[in-house]
Amino acid sequence: AAAVERVCKAEKWPVPDGVGVEIDPEQLEAAHQQNLDHFTGHKQDFLKPDTLDVGKFEYIVGNPPYVPIEKLTEDEKSRYRSEFNTASGRFDLYLLFFERALSMLAENGRLSFITPEKFEYVDTAAPLRRLLTSDTFHVEEIQHMPEDTFSGLVTFPCVTTVSHKTTSKETVVKLRDGSSHTTSLPGSRSWA
Repeated sequence: AAAVERVCKAEKWPVPDGVGVEIDPEQLEAAHQQNLDHFTGHKQDFLKPDTLDVGKFEYIVGNPPYVPIEKLTEDEKSRYRSEFNTASGRFDLYLLFFERALSMLAENGRLSFITPEKFEYVDTAAPLRRLLTSDTFHVEEIQHMPEDTFSGLVTFPCVTTVSHKTTSKETVVKLRDGSSHTTSLPGSRSWA
């Protein structure tokens, strides 16, 4: 929310109203301490079915948690598998965040998430790749970020931008070496 406000002010754009969902009360309090005029925070579990009944969003920006299946209880695994198409195999929570957020995206809306790149090629993410390449959504861009994006951690993150519209345009893929290309994504098969 603070980054959106900074960019809007720097570009002299109107600052949009924003809604944040955070399960950790300390993180939510830290967000409220920034005194952002346009931001309303909600202490909720984003993956629960009763999450925010506030309509659809034009823009969704997020950094979903990376939680492997080993860190989930058997009850959580069972609930997620019954509620999410992307809860397949050895799923990671960020896959479910993608699915929930896409369901909240308005027609012609855009979503940008920073997540591990592995959803592009691991078998367990095939349902997410199928959703992202359905007739409803278009992956506009995948930008592979430097491995040291999160200081102190070795990760392989990417920023994925998705629009809620169908288009015949290709996807722009930006690689870590600075090169880029366009491609047509092959549905649920590996995008590697």
